[in-house]
Amino acid sequence: MTRWQWFTQAGPKPIWIRYLLLIAAASGMTRFALGTQWMRESAVLYVLIPYLVGVLIYLVTPPASGIGFWARLWTHMRTALIVMLSTSLLLFEGFLCVVMFLPIYFFFAILIIATNSRYMKAPSDSILSENSDGGPGQHLRSSLIPMIIVILSLEGIPGTGVSLGPDKATTVSRTAVLDLTPAQVRANIIGHTYPAAGRSRFLALFPRPISVDAQSLDIGTIHTAHMEYRRWGLAHINVHRGTTVMEFTESTPTRLRARFIHDDSYLSHYMNFETWALEMTPLTTGQTQVTITVGYERKLAPAWYFAPLQKKAVGDGLDYALRDILGPAQ
Repeated sequence: MTRWQWFTQAGPKPIWIRYLLLIAAASGMTRFALGTQWMRESAVLYVLIPYLVGVLIYLVTPPASGIGFWARLWTHMRTALIVMLSTSLLLFEGFLCVVMFLPIYFFFAILIIATNSRYMKAPSDSILSENSDGGPGQHLRSSLIPMIIVILSLEGIPGTGVSLGPDKATTVSRTAVLDLTPAQVRANIIGHTYPAAGRSRFLALFPRPISVDAQSLDIGTIHTAHMEYRRWGLAHINVHRGTTVMEFTESTPTRLRARFIHDDSYLSHYMNFETWALEMTPLTTGQTQVTITVGYERKLAPAWYFAPLQKKAVGDGLDYALRDILGPAQ
């Protein structure tokens, strides 16, 4: 028996020491990736690292013998969850990161099981065992899946040109009919408030504006939104505050356009906001049809996972703005 086989099968004891080693390894890899821009904005952070964590769990904490496949799978997933939550706590990450990261983390963390399904039935026949032989299908999965993971992890790395989803540049629009005139809509843009109760459960995970410095809607006017993100849901512990600043480039009675010139809110970790536009169409009923369009650039990869999530978040934010900030929608 090699030293590595002894480590994975016999020691160290008690088992919580192995958990601490896993948490330390996951925290170290994640901290390194977060501190490196090309890793932070590529699929390395969200594909390769979860898979490596799954490999470590598989190697360091093999499930006990005498239990079925689903019990072994649950043991693996439970360990993965403990490692992830502990890592996010050590890195002072918030609920938003956990919720967005959890599905893709689980998927790749348990994908290691697909490469060693025989191990899930008999731990003594794991890839560490000298007598392990899962047949050609087993060897194919063991070699093919890691190669696929590496290819998926290339997305977002500068110079690779790998893209498996929509373009980074995205626009999202929402339209509603308001019981207001265009002049009243314009007035609400300057004098609005930001009720927390109107946000959806998904949107409530994201940073929200606390106040906005806005004097007018003239061309060249600067609007500064003061953003707050309570990572752990507490008002005074682990809170990130920043500002999002936009400058108006067009202003007519029924049309407003602006560009974002600065953003150090927590949302800037995930996307670059670029443009904002508001179109108003007066109706014969005295109401106004209002359309808000936001353009942004996605910073996270893989695109097939984060593009729809971010699009939903921005869409929910625009619905919230139309319904609870600008006025009552019909």
